[in-house]
Amino acid sequence: MIGILWNCRGVSKKGMAGMLKELLSDYDVDFIGLQETMRKHYPDSFFRKIDYGKKFAWHWIPSKGKSGGILCGINIDRFEVISIMEGSFSIHVVVKDKKEKKTLSIVTVYRPAHEENRELFLSELSQICSSCKSPLILGGDFNILRFSSDKNKNFSENKATDLLNWIMNTFELRDLPLLGGKYTWSNNQQNPTLENWIES
Repeated sequence: MIGILWNCRGVSKKGMAGMLKELLSDYDVDFIGLQETMRKHYPDSFFRKIDYGKKFAWHWIPSKGKSGGILCGINIDRFEVISIMEGSFSIHVVVKDKKEKKTLSIVTVYRPAHEENRELFLSELSQICSSCKSPLILGGDFNILRFSSDKNKNFSENKATDLLNWIMNTFELRDLPLLGGKYTWSNNQQNPTLENWIES
């Protein structure tokens, strides 16, 4: 099974439609979850650019102004979509795998980086995990650091860190190891702050 979970920081950027089209076709992707799409509406013309063969069932949460937004696509050749649940910070799709004959939950999450609503996000995350009755693939941009090693400068663990680690331990979630570079984000300053936001 091949999935893409990616904070694309703007789905309408120049060249993005072509890149998405290539990713979906070249890798025969089974599901995709994009965060921080910065887009409210998706006309049919947008999906014709990236999914001309209409292989995917699409669902989205609109952005608020120019920030946020989630876009989720499920390959209907691989999956039968059973239900779609939309939260404030997530899209939860329950599917039946046509190959494996098993039910699976695919959840894409996005929480903006500012401090407000952290506890609401974590409460929603906990509720998803506790109510899920099938195997779960959960990913996206949590914007919460888990460990001091996730930042190249001083970082003090806080309540959000503790709550996220509690959720992950309680529901036995696996944080996939980062391959390649040590960090996933930089503020691009001369003396940069580098961080590894949990994304999968």
